[in-house]
Amino acid sequence: MIIVDERSGPLSPGAAPARMRASAESSPAGRRGTGRLAILVSTGTILFLIPALWNGHPFLFPDSEHYFIIGRSILSGLARLGGSAAAGSGGAVMADPAASSDAAGGLAAIAGGRSPVYALLLYVLSALASVWWIIVLQSVLVSWLTVTFLDLVWERPRPGAVLAGLAALALLTSAGAFSGFLMPDVFAATFVLAALLLVFDTAASRGKILAYAGVVALSLVMHATIVLLAGSALVLIALCRLVPFADRHVRRASLLWIGGALILGLAFNAAYLRLAERVSGHPVGTPPYLMARVIADGPGRLLLTETCTPSDRPFAACAFAGRHFVDHNDFLWGSGSPGPNFSTAPAALRTALGAEEGRFVRAAILHHPIAQAAASTRNALRQLVSVDMTEFVIGTHLLVDDAEFRTAAILKTIPKLDRCLAQPGVCPPEAALVPTLQGAFGVNLLSCLAAMAVTALYWALRPRLGADTRARLDRLMLIGTGICLLLLVNAVACGALSGPHDRYQARLAWLSALFMLALAVRAGGPGEPQPARKPV
Repeated sequence: MIIVDERSGPLSPGAAPARMRASAESSPAGRRGTGRLAILVSTGTILFLIPALWNGHPFLFPDSEHYFIIGRSILSGLARLGGSAAAGSGGAVMADPAASSDAAGGLAAIAGGRSPVYALLLYVLSALASVWWIIVLQSVLVSWLTVTFLDLVWERPRPGAVLAGLAALALLTSAGAFSGFLMPDVFAATFVLAALLLVFDTAASRGKILAYAGVVALSLVMHATIVLLAGSALVLIALCRLVPFADRHVRRASLLWIGGALILGLAFNAAYLRLAERVSGHPVGTPPYLMARVIADGPGRLLLTETCTPSDRPFAACAFAGRHFVDHNDFLWGSGSPGPNFSTAPAALRTALGAEEGRFVRAAILHHPIAQAAASTRNALRQLVSVDMTEFVIGTHLLVDDAEFRTAAILKTIPKLDRCLAQPGVCPPEAALVPTLQGAFGVNLLSCLAAMAVTALYWALRPRLGADTRARLDRLMLIGTGICLLLLVNAVACGALSGPHDRYQARLAWLSALFMLALAVRAGGPGEPQPARKPV
């Protein structure tokens, strides 16, 4: 098809949209739109920084130290690799993890479970510039995605309405706390928001599409559980494509964009592990979370009792036969009772445990399938409603007051903590933040339950609703349903496969508050125009 521009004649199919977008962006209205976006994103960034500013420093967790020293190892390894390459010899991409500060023990065995991208980002920004820069970056990303999302569902609302929404999210939900957290947890939410925009912002320019896809790809290399969210998102998009009224709201190529980002993320992680192991000479593993899970749930412990004898030890895990672990963390880190555990085991045993994890987990499930199904269901349900703020309050104090963690290298990048390190116990919990954070996480839970109830009710009643109501709400309700389903996937992935932790669900729960906020305004608005199709 030939598109004709009345001023300049025939154009190719790709040239017209490009010229129209360029003209719109260079027009006074386009420049005003860019200025509006910059002001809203900048203000939103400040709002999302408030919890950390009030706290006096970014929120920390013991795992923050792991990311910091892994980032240091990668950077020093890259420097040595560059030097040895110039000399014509091989070098180490990753320094010996065991030689680094190792607060929890056996860092070499857990480095594979830590994102090298986030580790390098954390170390470079905090050690070479300021620890605040990484949470500024996280806050900018959250602010931009939230502003863009509200512009989409509210159809370019007044700036005051957007700022009110940003303030509510930053101060009344966990969005601000996670933006200021020195952990990659916030990238689960950025993945979901970027994926939703990639799927439902069907009128987006090519530049915006590339930006959404870039955030999706970046988020996917930040944590293994985000890969599971991406796989589930692909299934949900495919289902939408099968339903006519839903398909018209979905970008046709969104499956390709997200699928491509997923493939790139998996390829990057595999290449990193292989290269790090080959050139460093050290096995870079992941903690045996699934093994810990089935042992804590009971089937794994029963399997050890049934199969491990003095004359027959079919599993390396037989070293723990007869040992009662309080929970999965007790098996991994010894956090619940004294005695041997994964982190204190010899390096050879840790390697053997990782190698046999799949075989052990399959055997435990086959021996006791009903017990494991019941335990996994309980863990997933518990994770679904676990949105408390405990880990935010205790994270810094685990690092500062615990003898194992007081030498953590990351603490030296935070000037305010010098007094805490010099005098253990003098820094009380952030008492001023406790009521605020408790309220924020309470809003998370209420909004999750409300979002699930509202979306279920809408689809049950939709056949009885008028055409105008359906036109006004269908796209937003599809978005809300996607958020709710991904919250369920997250609960299963984190609770049943690893173990229920407050922050695992809270990292996404604030998105349900964002949806309820969008719905409260959108429900009284005009009907949506027919979405424009984008072939890319």
